[in-house]
Amino acid sequence: MILEIGWDFSTNKIVDKYAVRMGQCLSSICAIQYLPVDEKRFPTLSDGVGRISFSSTKKVAEKLELKDNSERFPI
Repeated sequence: MILEIGWDFSTNKIVDKYAVRMGQCLSSICAIQYLPVDEKRFPTLSDGVGRISFSSTKKVAEKLELKDNSERFPI
């Protein structure tokens, strides 16, 4: 039912991409904090949608009150 009201993913021939697109229909986002883009800092970690520097992951982890720093964040 959700896919009927969502987008057409029939052109995705790769199973992983198809599953990610379906998951994006069911996911939500929340504003944590504005993180300015700093292109000179490395390493960068990818969440599959965008990139975030390691120092920025610390800020997000603190805001979410996580015990350890991670490149993936629950929402």
